[in-house]
Amino acid sequence: MIESKRKRLNFITKICTLATLVSSIILPAQAFAATGARHVTVGDDVFLGGNYIEVGISKSGSFGSASPAPAGFHPTRITNLGFNVDGDGYDTGNPMNSGDYFLPGTPYEAFIVGYRDGSAAGTIKKFQNYERGGTIQIPSVTTDISSVSTLAAKTEGTTTSGKLKVEQTVSFSENDKGFKVNVILTNVSETDTLYDTRYARSVDPDVDADYHGDYDTKNSVIKNPPLDAQAVVIAKGPVTGNPFILFSADPRARASIGGADPYAASVYDTDGSKLLKAETTADSYVAMAFAFGDLTPGQSVTFEYIESLNPDLNAALDDLGNSAPPANTAPTVSNAVYSVMNTSVLTGDLIATDAESDPLTYRIISQGNKGTVTQTVAGGKAFVYTPTAGATGSDSFTFVANDGKVDSSPATVSITILPSNNADLKALEINPGSLDTAFVSSTNSYTTTVSYSTSSLSVTGTVYNENSTLKVNGVTTVSGSVYENIPLNVGPNTITVEVTAQDGTTKKAYTINANRLPSDKADLKALTLSTGNLDPAFVSSTTSYSTIVANGVNNVTVTGIVYDSTATIRVNSVVTASGAASLNIPLNVGVNTIKVEVTAQDGTTIKTYTIHANRLPSDKADLKALTLSAGNLDPAFASSTTSYNTIVANGINNVTVTGIVYDSTATIRVNGIVTASGAASLNIPLNVGMNTIKVEVTAQDGTTIKTYTINVNRFTENLTTSSGGGTVGSGGSGTVSQPNGVKIVVDGVVQEQSATAKTDKIGDQSVTIITVDNDKVIAKLEKESNKVLTIPVTGSSDVVVGELNGKLVKAMEGKDVVIEIKTDRATYTLPASQINIDSISAQLGSNIKLEDIKISIKIALSVPTTAATIQKSAADGNITIVGTPVDFEVTATLNGKTVAVNQFQSYVERQITLPADVNASQITTAVVLNADGTLTHVPTKLVTLDGKINAIINSLTNSSYSVVFSPKTFADVESHWSKQDVNDMASRLVVQGVTDQAFQPDKSITRAEFTAIMVRALGLKSGMGTEMPKDVKASDWYAGVVQTGVSYKLISGYEDGTFRPDLTITRKEAAAMVARALTLAKLNNGLTGDEVTKQLELFTDGSKIPAWAKNDLAAAVKNSIMQGDNGKISPDDNVTRAQTAAMLRRLLQQANLINK
Repeated sequence: MIESKRKRLNFITKICTLATLVSSIILPAQAFAATGARHVTVGDDVFLGGNYIEVGISKSGSFGSASPAPAGFHPTRITNLGFNVDGDGYDTGNPMNSGDYFLPGTPYEAFIVGYRDGSAAGTIKKFQNYERGGTIQIPSVTTDISSVSTLAAKTEGTTTSGKLKVEQTVSFSENDKGFKVNVILTNVSETDTLYDTRYARSVDPDVDADYHGDYDTKNSVIKNPPLDAQAVVIAKGPVTGNPFILFSADPRARASIGGADPYAASVYDTDGSKLLKAETTADSYVAMAFAFGDLTPGQSVTFEYIESLNPDLNAALDDLGNSAPPANTAPTVSNAVYSVMNTSVLTGDLIATDAESDPLTYRIISQGNKGTVTQTVAGGKAFVYTPTAGATGSDSFTFVANDGKVDSSPATVSITILPSNNADLKALEINPGSLDTAFVSSTNSYTTTVSYSTSSLSVTGTVYNENSTLKVNGVTTVSGSVYENIPLNVGPNTITVEVTAQDGTTKKAYTINANRLPSDKADLKALTLSTGNLDPAFVSSTTSYSTIVANGVNNVTVTGIVYDSTATIRVNSVVTASGAASLNIPLNVGVNTIKVEVTAQDGTTIKTYTIHANRLPSDKADLKALTLSAGNLDPAFASSTTSYNTIVANGINNVTVTGIVYDSTATIRVNGIVTASGAASLNIPLNVGMNTIKVEVTAQDGTTIKTYTINVNRFTENLTTSSGGGTVGSGGSGTVSQPNGVKIVVDGVVQEQSATAKTDKIGDQSVTIITVDNDKVIAKLEKESNKVLTIPVTGSSDVVVGELNGKLVKAMEGKDVVIEIKTDRATYTLPASQINIDSISAQLGSNIKLEDIKISIKIALSVPTTAATIQKSAADGNITIVGTPVDFEVTATLNGKTVAVNQFQSYVERQITLPADVNASQITTAVVLNADGTLTHVPTKLVTLDGKINAIINSLTNSSYSVVFSPKTFADVESHWSKQDVNDMASRLVVQGVTDQAFQPDKSITRAEFTAIMVRALGLKSGMGTEMPKDVKASDWYAGVVQTGVSYKLISGYEDGTFRPDLTITRKEAAAMVARALTLAKLNNGLTGDEVTKQLELFTDGSKIPAWAKNDLAAAVKNSIMQGDNGKISPDDNVTRAQTAAMLRRLLQQANLINK
């Protein structure tokens, strides 16, 4: 029989309602007398007894003790106590009559709990306590909790899954014939919801077994329970018909028999309230099951059922119905409205009340779409809502409250999620390097210092709120990503990192002040010379070098290239661009030291490279020109020819010899007497007949000597002019014409018979000499205020000479008379005052009568040797000679001694008439031949007279002059404002480019460079005068032009006697030099105080001009040489190369020295 029971139980454990069978075996009870309430704990079992019932409760919660019944309790034949009822009371009647009912002490009774895991459709997890079958899946402890008025025991345990806690309390009063079981199920998981949670209790009563030994019972489920009952199942004994009743008033309760599914669709009415199954008779178990739905973490559910052995079925049901709990009212919940920033969390309480004041548990039944809600304590009312990152707008979740019996209707909590106003960074990093202080969100300003080698930084900013907008230096970038390659200048750099919060209005700026250190690299990576090789070969770490150059190399340029483009190169203290050639560095014979100084960007690190350039002494002993004061060499001079002849008139009793060496270091000796190159020798007396003159040239090396020999034949006869004003030898050198009376012109009036003319052939040249009748002209000057004496000469003579004496010149000087020699080829206009007869007289001797001094004014075609020199120099400079070179010469002679008049105090005009087939576009300027064979510009203006182009040349010296064509343009001024000025002045040989194609118009210019260009522009000869500023050495490349500038009072230097040639020149300093040049050019620079004020008030910065510069700037402005820019004169700005060309071109134009 027991085995059959076990088989039946195996079937029972499979029911879907989680019901589990525990069955009891009834054995005969022993009779003992016991009355009153009693409760005893034996081992792990608790025994409870009253006047009518006794119950033993095992450790596992089964109703049937594992221990023998203790004293005072009534065991059955198997000694253990299950559930006994004495219908008429213990010790008061027969303990084993038909009114007494027993459940055996060794129970088959059990309970089971279960749930679905993970989801509503998840796997069913079942846990059963079936003590007789040995299945304990809810380890439990049973405790006696009886009080004075109530007998009670509590069993507590948790499923082996650790998720569901089960608390069961058995209680009854002293006179009850049944007991109540109160159950609490709690989800003790911290995170998991238990879905479709259920509980079942099963019992096999066998109520008559102890009396008759028959185990069959008639079991039924009450179809229409009385009173407030929700579910009733009854088991009646087969003999007495006495009932065992399992009952619950809980609306979630379902009754079943023999494993029938109480939750099948056909079992209950559609409203779920009444069981439809009919009565069944079998030896089977009865069960009561409960379904509670989902339990969230911490949520609990409470319910109650009753077991009874009252022999009066109706009375039992009636009693139980009256004791059923009053009707329950579901809790009332309230909706709520909140708002929260999306970077914050919302905390609050779920709101609910209960009419019966039952304790409430709360359960979230739906989450929002934009955030997550959790309960602070499982089942509690406190909640925390966390918005999804970046979410804004409306959201809501719903919840219900439970009073232990039933859920409330759902309530809604509505939430408005506000956009974040968080504009903080949570991290800020740079690479390379680091911020000076560790980043803190509340600190807005940081600094960092990086080396010069760091030319850019990367910045990584990370925002707190991912919906913020991040900008680095105004460029939007992604939070947490690297913003790369922020360029850094040397010195302070500001990097701005701006965060705009999600709300679009809240902003926060972080500043990184990045200081990039200047470079300390002062190394050259290349160093070369224009001529010569460095020894040793250049390496950056070697700072001392030497080189040897030939004597013909009289200057070199140095080109240095720096590793670091920010470093500054100075070659002999003159700033030079990296990769560009320096200014020409003159080389003396011997060792010359060149210093190349590199200053790093930091201004303190300096590295100096030294080049010792050894220029070998010259072995050149050639002359490049050789002339006599009288007579022409035969053959024409050539450097390689060393023997010459010449014939002079008998009246020439001495001559001077002028030799010009190719190499200025060579020494000339004329008849053994040292004579400077380009200078006339001492007078060499001539005997009648042949005279030999030795010109010996010794090269710089002292060993190379070359001797030129001149055989001078002085005629024995004289031919005398009618006025006694000079002689021309006849000899065998050429033909001589007799003097003829010629006309001269005084102030446009022809003067008959006031001069004689004689034409001779001397060598290969025809010479016409016009001798003025000095006394006649003086007489006319004394009577009238004449201004111009014109000596017109027609014909094709190669040489035209106008002769007059010193007395006439002195008379004309007092009357400001201008002497004009006019030929078909050229015109020479010479103010008499420029001859400076008093100075000439002093040079010729003392106690001299002016009428004895012969003044010769000559216009001549240059002799072939001179023309060849001019042609060669022109070719070397890519210059084209236009027409024929013409010599202009003034000499004074007395007793065979001749003095040349070669320097004037103001411009003297000469005019060259060009061939008819020459037009103005073929001419750029005129040049003068210097003593060293070089050609330099002289101010030249072109005019058209009688259909021919005439070049009007103004010069302060005498020499050979040529009209030339030398066009020049530069690519980098093609679109520059100075294009016309620069190209014109370059074509006039006044300014030069940095290279053939580049002028660098905006580059500043030094004081020395400005002086050199001004001297060239004015056509002045370099090296004039004797004075020199104390900081200018004769070896400096600019020494000659500075000397000339001082001589002509164009420059005065500073108060301490220095010139400071390498300083850049300012506009006010340039104006001072220009103002002094105005005097030389005969322009007005003497302004009144009112005129000065009027000129300078045109400029907004006129008041900033220092007093010493006001007159100069005003004069420059008045004469349209300086104009200013944007209403400013900018006196302290540096002058550029373009401005220099423009100013000096305007100066020449305003002086009418060149064409406008």
